[in-house]
Amino acid sequence: MNINKHILSCAFAAFIFTTTSHAAIVIPHPDSINHPNTVLGFTDINVAGITYTASFVSGGSFNDIWDPNADGDFSDSTTGAPPTFWTSNTNASDAATVIFNTLSDTFVILDESNNSDLFLVPFINTNNSNQLLAFGDTNTNPGIDALVTTSPLNKNASVHPFFAWVIFTPIPEPTSLALLTLTTLPLFSRKIRRKHIA
Repeated sequence: MNINKHILSCAFAAFIFTTTSHAAIVIPHPDSINHPNTVLGFTDINVAGITYTASFVSGGSFNDIWDPNADGDFSDSTTGAPPTFWTSNTNASDAATVIFNTLSDTFVILDESNNSDLFLVPFINTNNSNQLLAFGDTNTNPGIDALVTTSPLNKNASVHPFFAWVIFTPIPEPTSLALLTLTTLPLFSRKIRRKHIA
């Protein structure tokens, strides 16, 4: 019985700890000694209550990543799905804001030789199915940061290599694990008690 109290208190502590909010964490360049300000992405980006990892893909077109056969259904997407915030410009804006604020004037994306912090978070253009809109930093002067909504971009047009598309991947929440532990604990304790009685 005493061990159950310890397990329950640990699970409760894990639940409380994992529900606290925190800022995005930088995914550094593998050679961070020689590239201290270069980032490959971010983790722990919270948008609408879901935590994501964001990774950058340099250059290319929207279709290269999300719709190579350009049929509009994303079935052949390299990510396995449409862009995460494709149907929600509000969530796309929130995600772009987190990335923008975390990059600030400190970090560059993927390659220091470009000295670029330009990124695009795509979302649907409801007025033209061959185009998209995006939130991001599009000012090519690295000293000037401005988070903007782009004018419509053609899905099959390549962006400049200094630009990076942002791919978001949801991270399973540790809170779910804590809840699972709390709900299964009584089942395990009941099974242990039955063994001791028999």
